Amino acid sequence: MRNKKIAGLFFALGAALALFLSCTGFFSTSLASWAQRDPAGLLPALTAANVNDLVKKTANDPALSLELLKKIKNTVNSVSGGEKALLQAAALNAAANAAAPVKAVQKYIDGDTEVNKNNAADLFNKITGELKNRAETAETLKGILPAAAVPGNPEFDAFVNAADPYYLALAAAILFADDAVKSGDSAGYMAAYTSPGASPLAEALTKAAFDKGGDTLGIAGDLLDNLHLN
Repeated sequence: MRNKKIAGLFFALGAALALFLSCTGFFSTSLASWAQRDPAGLLPALTAANVNDLVKKTANDPALSLELLKKIKNTVNSVSGGEKALLQAAALNAAANAAAPVKAVQKYIDGDTEVNKNNAADLFNKITGELKNRAETAETLKGILPAAAVPGNPEFDAFVNAADPYYLALAAAILFADDAVKSGDSAGYMAAYTSPGASPLAEALTKAAFDKGGDTLGIAGDLLDNLHLN
């Protein structure tokens, strides 16, 4: 169990967010207005070759990121092998942009915040309440990722191999948050959660994130670790 200050990790998250914000040149003023009316109309045909570029270009627009996530869902079963794994991995990034957990974290956790077993559930519950597009993001993501989310399943292993562990952790947090809200007791759900539990896909993503990323998962990793999900 880690019990440490997370200033360095927090600022790493900020740097990642700044990188995404640098892509805002994708929108002119007129395009931004159009996106508000019909965000899906801005997106070109999706392929494994352009999906990561589209993730970056839509990163600062949760609504457009959600539309991209839906487009991935509509495309993912028409491809296979490495292309499918790349789309599934990119979906994690698009989901993080659609739900905007980094902005939610910034509201409640600063550079001096210590995440530990005593406050993790409360912090997680507060962050859950700030997520954008939470339910739709979670349900769309579930329709994209491998149905059999277990090590040894070739599709799941290929997906994990293609995925960034940081985004595996963020996706796990989004799925846990949505399941917590649907339980009717958002705060109590995570405080009392034990594995295996009612969120098997979120658990599988958590395990994969820690197996692959170890101590490099940032605030999402600290929260998941102190909720006894590692």
